[in-house]
Amino acid sequence: MKLTTLILITLLSTPVMASDRCRMVAELAEVTMELRQQNTPITELLKHPNTSEFSRDIAILAYKQPLGKTDTQKRSAVVEFGLVFLEVCLNAEKEEGITL
Repeated sequence: MKLTTLILITLLSTPVMASDRCRMVAELAEVTMELRQQNTPITELLKHPNTSEFSRDIAILAYKQPLGKTDTQKRSAVVEFGLVFLEVCLNAEKEEGITL
């Protein structure tokens, strides 16, 4: 099993404290996109029994994105995907008090 898969499983099964929630969401998004960019089958991500619906949604969104052709494009996709989720989470917490 790849190291990134182990990290993803750990993130999926670890309870998150509210103060760390957005950081963890961004990390989950980045790890998920990293697996996508490594061309890991989505079934590998979804087969873990503790995968939440939210994590599945992130995986589905990541796998709708194209694979980067170069290492730079792949790294950029990972970082940008994480930043999108960080921004959405921070805005939700700020504006509406929503917790994910």
